[in-house]
Amino acid sequence: MVYSLRWNLDALFPGGSSSPQLKATVEEVEKDARDLYASWRKEDPKGPFDLAEKIQMLTELNLRFGDAFAFVGCLLAADVEDRQAALWQGKLQELGATLTQLERLVDGWLASLSEEDFSQLQHDPRLQPSAFNLLERRERAQRQMDLPLELLAAELSPAGYHGWNRLHSLVAGRLRIRYEADGKVQEVSAGQAESLLDHPRREIREAVFKGWEEAWEKETDVLALALNNLAGFRRAIQRRRGYRDPLDEPLEINRLQRKTLEAMWEAVDGARPRLRAYLQAKARFLGLEKLSWFDLSAPLFPDAPSLSYDEAAEIILREFSRLDPELYAMAKRVFEEGWIEAEDRPGKAQGGFCTRFNGARQSRIFLTFGGTLPDAATIAHELGHAYHNEQLFEVPPLSRRVPMALAETASTFAEVRVAKASLEAARDPKERLLLLDRRLQQSVTYLMNIRARFLFEVAFYQRREKGPVGVDDLKEGMLAAQKEAYADSLALYHPTFWASKAHFYITGVPFYNFPYTFGYLLTAALLRRAEEEGPSFLPRYREFLRESGRMTVEDLVERALGEDIGKVAFWEKAVEEALSPLDAFLVEVEKHA
Repeated sequence: MVYSLRWNLDALFPGGSSSPQLKATVEEVEKDARDLYASWRKEDPKGPFDLAEKIQMLTELNLRFGDAFAFVGCLLAADVEDRQAALWQGKLQELGATLTQLERLVDGWLASLSEEDFSQLQHDPRLQPSAFNLLERRERAQRQMDLPLELLAAELSPAGYHGWNRLHSLVAGRLRIRYEADGKVQEVSAGQAESLLDHPRREIREAVFKGWEEAWEKETDVLALALNNLAGFRRAIQRRRGYRDPLDEPLEINRLQRKTLEAMWEAVDGARPRLRAYLQAKARFLGLEKLSWFDLSAPLFPDAPSLSYDEAAEIILREFSRLDPELYAMAKRVFEEGWIEAEDRPGKAQGGFCTRFNGARQSRIFLTFGGTLPDAATIAHELGHAYHNEQLFEVPPLSRRVPMALAETASTFAEVRVAKASLEAARDPKERLLLLDRRLQQSVTYLMNIRARFLFEVAFYQRREKGPVGVDDLKEGMLAAQKEAYADSLALYHPTFWASKAHFYITGVPFYNFPYTFGYLLTAALLRRAEEEGPSFLPRYREFLRESGRMTVEDLVERALGEDIGKVAFWEKAVEEALSPLDAFLVEVEKHA
C-alpha cells in the first residue's frame, strides 16, 4: 500500500489559508462572541437553568473556534512562510481573548452561586455528565482576580504573553542549519536537522549538531528576552491568582498532587545508575569513551536499515492489529485518508503533534519522517493521541479537557506497545539489539532528558524571581541540569537547549515537561497490567481514556489499577518495568562488541 506523505486538510476547510469556509467560520464565531459578550456584560444569569444555557452556548462556540484555530496551526506547521495563515493565527488569538473574557464571566457566575444553586446546576440534565468539571471550574474560579483584571489580562495576552510563543515559532521556522558532509555544504531547516541528529553516520550527526548549536547561538539574545518576558508575565498573573509557587498552577492544570510528582521524581532519580550503565555500554560499543548529545539517538550500526514511510506504516498497522482491533481500525483510516503530514521538506516547523477537530470528529498528525526507527516511533506516539481523541468524542465536550499527564499516557502507551511487540517478534540478533537500544533510548528521553528540562525550569523560575536571567546564566543553568539528570555521563551537552526547545515557550501549559515522564511511567504500569490480564484489559483501558477528562489523576489510576500513585513504591515498580530491556541489552551488546 502506498500512503500519502502529505495530509488532507481540505476535508476540514477546503482551500488552505484562502479557504472561504475558514473565513466564514471565523466571521461567524467573531460575531457570535461579540454579541454574547455585549449581552452577558449587561445582565447576569436569572438562575441555574439560565447559567446552564449560557455554558452550553459558550461550549458550542469554543468547539467552532477550536477547529479553526487547530486548522490554522496545521497550515503554519506545514509551511512556516504561509503569511496568510500567520495573519489568521493573529486574528484567532485576538478572538480567543474575547472567548476567554466570556469564560471569565462564566467563572464569576459559578464562583458566586450558592451551594444550593450550584447543586441544581450540576444536576441539570445537560451538564450532569460533566459535574466534576463544573466543580473543578468553580474551585479555580474562586482564586481568580477581580473580574475587571481578568478581562484585562485576557485582552492583553494575545499581543503580550502569547506573542512570545509566536516569536519563538517565527525564529525556529526561519532558522537554517548549515553543515558539511562529503565535501559539500548543506543547508536544512530546523525540522530536517532534528531528523539528521539520528543519522547512522557519526560525522554527519556531529556536523549537524555543530551547525545546530551555531544557528541557535545567534538567536540567544532574542530568545532570552522572549523567555524572560514570558516567565515574568506568567508569574505576575499567577501571584495575582494566589499561586505562590510556579509549580502550583501546572499541578492544578494536570489534576495532580505535589506529593505524587515528588514520589515520581524520587523513583526516577533512583534509576540513574542503571541508565548510566546503558549509556556507558552504548559508548563502548560505538568505540567512544563517552557519548555526546548527538549520539543519544544514534543507531548502533552505521548500516542501520532505513524505513520508508509505507514500511513504517505497515509495521505499526501490523502490531496494532495484534494488540487492539479498534486501535488498528482507527490507524488504518488515518493512513488511508491522509491524516498525517510526514514529508521531509524545507519550510516545515520542527517537532511533532496531534490535534483534534471536534466538528469532523477527526485528528491530524504532524511530523517530519526521516526514515529512522525514532520517526516510526513518533508516528505510533501521535496515533496514540488520535486514539485518545476517538474515545473523547464519546463524552460531552466539557469533559474533553484532558491533563497533559494523561494525554501523554495514551500516546506513550501506543508507542511502547509497538516497540515491545516488535521486539518480541524479532528473530535476527542485530535487529533485536537495535530494538532493545530503541526501547532504552526512550527511557533516557523520558527519565533523563525530561528530568533535565524540569530541573532547568525550576532553577530558572527561582532566578527569575530576582530579575531577568542573562544568556550566559541560561546556558550555565541548562548545562548544570543536563549534567545532573544524565549523571555526568556525556562528553558533550546541549547548552542552548533552552533556546531550541519550543516546549519552554508554550504559553498554554506551564512546565511542559514532567507530564511526559508521568505518562511514560504510568504507561509502564498499564502495560504490565495489560500483559497480566490480556484482552480483558482493553475495555477498561478504553474507559480509562474516556474518563481521563473528568476526575483527578490519582482517582483515575486508583479506579483503573487499584494503585496509590502518591507512593514511591508505585513509581519504583513502573521504573523497573520501563527498564526491563536493560539486562538483555547489556548481554546482547557484549555479544556484538
